[in-house]
Amino acid sequence: MNSITKKIGETLVSGTIAIVLALGIGKVKDKNRRKQDMDDTLKRAKTKVSKND
Repeated sequence: MNSITKKIGETLVSGTIAIVLALGIGKVKDKNRRKQDMDDTLKRAKTKVSKND
């Protein structure tokens, strides 16, 4: 019985770690995507300005 509860506990811990990691990676990717969008917007703004000159 004790080994079964230990196994369930380990599974829960590793599952929680996996979820936290997945969320963390998702946030980092989202931040990178937002930065990319900002860079693209800046590039577009710069090309519009240079075309107006």
